[in-house]
Amino acid sequence: MQNLLRFIFGGLMVLFLAFWGYQSAQSADFARTRQYEILKAFGLDVANLKAADRGRLFKQKIVEAAIDAKGELMRGRQARGRRVSQGVYPLYVYRENGRVIAYGFPLIKSASPRIIYGYASVSADTKTLRGVAWRISPKDTAQRKEQIWKFTAGLRGKKIWDTRNKTVKPLGETGNRDNFSLEQTIAAVLDDNLRHYDPFFRKFRRNK
Repeated sequence: MQNLLRFIFGGLMVLFLAFWGYQSAQSADFARTRQYEILKAFGLDVANLKAADRGRLFKQKIVEAAIDAKGELMRGRQARGRRVSQGVYPLYVYRENGRVIAYGFPLIKSASPRIIYGYASVSADTKTLRGVAWRISPKDTAQRKEQIWKFTAGLRGKKIWDTRNKTVKPLGETGNRDNFSLEQTIAAVLDDNLRHYDPFFRKFRRNK
């Protein structure tokens, strides 16, 4: 009986360790993908860097924070573990030599706040779109990938702030979202997220 119990316990331990290893590997892969996409959204050329080098670059240049629905900066424990559905929005600050270069944020649909579709960034003056890294799915065809790369590349440098009317310029087109093209979908998600972050960005546009 004791031998049987030892055998069962040993088998359970093997299964537990295998599952834990699988989960750890998945978490590491997710962290590496996330860092790559955020750096890419800031316009940094990281495609040929090894994962370890990208990780070091991320730690050197990117500060992670969060804001609330009113655009107020949250730090440390205030933001830790909180979700977009709770009115907390992740914020990434790209710095060079102590100077803010750009602000980044995840691209999330309001209807499915747990799914991240990519990342985007705006310049330090918060009036210009710096870059967009739309997430590529393994199921995407070569044609669709090319379509995404071409469209997001064309968004770089787009003005997102209407100085005359003091409002965010919409990048998307109006229409029935059920029939949106890929380009319209990306632009609409961008518009939604720019509106979420606008209370924070407005702080930097005052008197400008």
